[in-house]
Amino acid sequence: MAVAALRLRTEDGLLVATTHWEDLARPAELAPDGAVAPDWHAGWIETSVMLQLRPDLVRMDRAVPGTWHHPEGLPPGGPSPWAWMTTDISANGVIGDPRLASADLGARLVERAVAGLATLLDRLAAAPWPPSR
Repeated sequence: MAVAALRLRTEDGLLVATTHWEDLARPAELAPDGAVAPDWHAGWIETSVMLQLRPDLVRMDRAVPGTWHHPEGLPPGGPSPWAWMTTDISANGVIGDPRLASADLGARLVERAVAGLATLLDRLAAAPWPPSR
C-alpha cells in the first residue's frame, strides 16, 4: 500500500493516505478482560466484527486461542517487522483469542472504524493541496 500511495503521489500529484480499519477503530481501547497481545488474526477483534456483520459464518463452537511462535529475538511486529504469513507464526491459524469475541464488541469496532474513516476523509478533503511552500 505504501508503494502504491507513493506512486499516486509522485506520478499523479495526489494527496494519498493509507490506513487500516483497525487503526481507525482503536480496538486496544475496547479489549475485553483477559485479552492478550497480539490479536492479529481470527482473535477477538476480527471474530467480533464477523459476529456483528456475518454471524452465519462464525463457528464459536470451534473457537480456540492461538499459540504463536517466532524466531528468537525476531517478533514479527517489532521495530523491524519481517514478512510473515499466519502459518509462519501460528500452528492453528489464530493469533489472539476468539473466545473473547462478541457481536456487541463487533458493533462498537465497526462504528469506530466508520467514524474514523469519515474523520480521515474530512481531513483529507479539507487539507490544502498541493501544500504551499
